[in-house]
Amino acid sequence: MWERSAETDHTLVGLRDVLDSGGLNYQTGELRPGFLIRADDVVVDVGCGEGNESLFCARQGAHVIYADADPDQIAIASRNLEGAGARILTPIISDTNPLPLPDGVASKVIAAEVIEHVDDPAQFISELVRVGRPGAQYFFAVPDAASEELQRGLSPDSHFQKPNHIRVIGRDEFARMVTDAGLVIEDRGFYGFYWTVWWMFFWICRVDLSAPHHPLLESWARTWSALLDTPNSGDVRRALDALLPKSQYIVARKPGGLGPAAIAPEKSVASVAGGLHIAFAAIRRFFSPPPQAIPPVATALTPEPLLAPVAVDDPIDSVTVGLHDAVESGWFRNDQHELFKGFAIRPEDVVLDAGCGQGNYSALCGQWGAHVIFSDTDPDNVAITERRLAETNARAITPIVGDASPLPLDDEVVTKVISTEVIEHVDDPRQFLNELVRVGKPGALYLLAVPDPVQEGLQRRLAPPAFFLKPKPGEGTIRGLSSGHLRTIGREEFEELVTQAGLVVEQHHYVGFYWALWFVFFWVCNVDFSAPGHALLARWARTWKMVLDAPDGHRVKAPFDAFMPKSQIIIARKP
Repeated sequence: MWERSAETDHTLVGLRDVLDSGGLNYQTGELRPGFLIRADDVVVDVGCGEGNESLFCARQGAHVIYADADPDQIAIASRNLEGAGARILTPIISDTNPLPLPDGVASKVIAAEVIEHVDDPAQFISELVRVGRPGAQYFFAVPDAASEELQRGLSPDSHFQKPNHIRVIGRDEFARMVTDAGLVIEDRGFYGFYWTVWWMFFWICRVDLSAPHHPLLESWARTWSALLDTPNSGDVRRALDALLPKSQYIVARKPGGLGPAAIAPEKSVASVAGGLHIAFAAIRRFFSPPPQAIPPVATALTPEPLLAPVAVDDPIDSVTVGLHDAVESGWFRNDQHELFKGFAIRPEDVVLDAGCGQGNYSALCGQWGAHVIFSDTDPDNVAITERRLAETNARAITPIVGDASPLPLDDEVVTKVISTEVIEHVDDPRQFLNELVRVGKPGALYLLAVPDPVQEGLQRRLAPPAFFLKPKPGEGTIRGLSSGHLRTIGREEFEELVTQAGLVVEQHHYVGFYWALWFVFFWVCNVDFSAPGHALLARWARTWKMVLDAPDGHRVKAPFDAFMPKSQIIIARKP
């Protein structure tokens, strides 16, 4: 049975992720890389929530001033900080408008996941600048805009209303907020791809945030734990964090040199903090969000899992899950004889499958009774496809060994043209497409697919360099995958290539987030594509199967497919 453990507890896995990304480094004393806490620091942690960042600072022996608008949060933080080793602990209940602190008190200021909640970010940051000494260092973190926009389609409306996230802050905007306040940016970074995916899954699990136990969430935690356990996984985590982080952070400094404070901060802060109780909305925190973040409909539902637990040892085949995902995306609509939605194959069709590989598409077209012409530069692939087609209902079959330069076919002889994951390999995409257009009859329909640039950018950071070079004779694969991705084709560029060839684009789709992330994981697993047996890949396949089986799984799949698809697909027609 599925048992809850350190690798399925989402908080513990999230903590491991933070540690692996360089945060909460007790050996160096850095809260985040470049933000060092010393015992002689006076730290102001604004919007402290339950005291996660304050606790780290307390354990470095600093004087920690922790502020929040919610008295309950301050009470929890005080209990968490008790006995942590801080030189002095000073709680403040305040909405920071203004902070009840003198000028120049702090040597370090923290505002993590707070700015997106406040009514006036400029006023808020200027108040933090006021309480910092000359030379004081600042750590700011806000949710990343990409993660926020993905969640917007899943979360309840209240998640983006007061007192929760009342603004989405872009990366350039975040930097301007900090520099406009007079601070100098020293470093910036991104973290939390793990949490972005977790939150996307959370919204469809119908569990309460106070007890978010669900097989899907636990399976994702187990998947990420398997990644962190995999040697050399740091490049993968950094690449994903940069692409789709939960949060972005900035380390900045107030101009001037560190010198003695104008006042004795411990005594003065304690005197102004006593008796202040300002009523204000709770500040929602990343690591410990309050119940207000849960929509009423979710808290009213039973927290029982929607999905049956999956045994850890259950065999989950990556390709089978990928096929399920493809069908959900619109591929292989057997009832309608559609290879992809909107691309039907009829017995009277003459189909050209250019770059047929081992004939998956050709075989299906043959089963539906069409005349299938199939071509590939690899004679072995052509032979395999020919044998497969011989066992189908194909009206006729025509094998071609060659690179389509040119195709040994007359003008205007085919009614359907298929070319998937081929254009990125050819030396001259325009010449290749022109040749496909030449052999199509007027009105012929074209199904074209290339890798999406987002996932290709990730692959370039992770795959061997040879994967993106023209293969030498006899060397066409890297770990079982076809190499020779000579170019990355942008989304607008893809449409331009198609239209410049004389075709009219009818549909443009983005599919395959499952495979995009699978291949990101694949490169660190040190396995061959023909036998990709690895715990990380199996756990990701199991997790995505849960998404596909969930009643609202399509609400997660669609935005992820749009943001980071494996492939982009165009259906076009010859006039």
